[in-house]
Amino acid sequence: MCKKYEKSLFYSKPNFFEDINNFDGRRKVLSVANEIVVGSMDGVVITFTKTEDFKNIVLNVTEALHLVERRRDLDKWFKTLRMRVTAWKSDADAIVLLTTSGRSAQMLSALSPPCPIIAVTAHESIARRLHIFRNVIPLYYQRRRAVNWREECRNRVLFGSEFALKTGLFCGGAKLVVLAPSEEGAAYCDEFQIVIAPLQYAK
Repeated sequence: MCKKYEKSLFYSKPNFFEDINNFDGRRKVLSVANEIVVGSMDGVVITFTKTEDFKNIVLNVTEALHLVERRRDLDKWFKTLRMRVTAWKSDADAIVLLTTSGRSAQMLSALSPPCPIIAVTAHESIARRLHIFRNVIPLYYQRRRAVNWREECRNRVLFGSEFALKTGLFCGGAKLVVLAPSEEGAAYCDEFQIVIAPLQYAK
């Protein structure tokens, strides 16, 4: 499985934590973090380890990943998809994606956008499956359907925004890029816009 086919890809290496828990651990962590970021991997598989300083090693790996991501050549990564360019150039806090099959969220995840992807779907099985993709936060939408598709889109975007506000993913007034089908039943997302999140969620 690889990113060419938009599949989830995880970094796994035997004795990983033991290898970096030595005198040159910092250099080793940065090297591994660079390999993970360049490979657009979705996560790291943590296996059983006898290393005593396990928690600190996990924190160091996380910090190294953030450091490498901030310093990578962004132009190289953002040329393939217009919405990713929009999210990057506009300094968007999140991408809100309305999806039926999960395919659009899967493709976006493979391209490693610079902000979280809030994927709103009315299918529970799709929401469960999307959990394995990097940066994707799947939300299962169960509310009553609106009369027309435009209103339904607004309701789903608001649903995703309210969740993000409640969980502290972003604050009120955040800039969001919204990707959605232009009409109900469309086979793909062909419409996007930049919107501002509400200042507070409805309680």
